[in-house]
Amino acid sequence: MPEDKKPNMTGVMVGILVTVVTFFGGFVLFFTQDISQMGIAQILLFVLFIPFVGAIIGITIMIRSMNIDIFGGVGAFNARMGVGERVVEKSYVHEPPPFCSSCGGKLASEDVDWIGPLTVKCPYCGATLQTQKREV
Repeated sequence: MPEDKKPNMTGVMVGILVTVVTFFGGFVLFFTQDISQMGIAQILLFVLFIPFVGAIIGITIMIRSMNIDIFGGVGAFNARMGVGERVVEKSYVHEPPPFCSSCGGKLASEDVDWIGPLTVKCPYCGATLQTQKREV
């Protein structure tokens, strides 16, 4: 598996736990009540609604933790969830300035003496200059 697609096993376990607890929890709540006093709405709540919603939440947690792209990498859902985005790091180089600020001499990377990684010495007057950062 690629490095960015490794599953988060803690999240997977939390999703399984949420699914199992809400699924069986709804039935346990149903059986601990006095059935003769319950209406149809309460029965449906304990037997259908709590287990169903818990399963949806648990499965969603598991899918997100496993980094599964269930919609194929296209559409508004994936754009909103950040699926498929790649971060491109920028690269930079440090070059001497085009001209010496002391004597005005033209500078090139090959002609200057590099004193440090970000400092150069002018070959004409010996002035110390800072390099310029440029994106590659």
